[in-house]
Amino acid sequence: MSKVQVNWFEIPVHDVSKAAAFYGKVLGCSFKELEGPAGPMRAFLNGDDMVGCLVQGDHLNPGGQGIALYLDAVGDIDGCLSRAEANGGKVALPKTSIGEHGAIAQILDPDGNSVGLHSL
Repeated sequence: MSKVQVNWFEIPVHDVSKAAAFYGKVLGCSFKELEGPAGPMRAFLNGDDMVGCLVQGDHLNPGGQGIALYLDAVGDIDGCLSRAEANGGKVALPKTSIGEHGAIAQILDPDGNSVGLHSL
């Protein structure tokens, strides 16, 4: 049986520059600027690899409806939660233990997207 693994993800936003500033401050990450088929994008980087992106386009509807996506909080969920609130986001689910699998939390970004955080 093959393993299922995330290949790519996209988070719809109203303004990619503002969203990249928010996620950069919350997660301490950087982005690569791209122009997608429907509009501007900012790709999350894992080293030199692009693993997903923030995407802006008229056909998109940012908000908390849809699938659950969890980003690696690099062992600092509490810090991510406080930085999210300090930068216009909200805590939707406070840090919650999931036993031997670490902890999770969920934030709402300034566009209303619900994004999970996970840390071992």
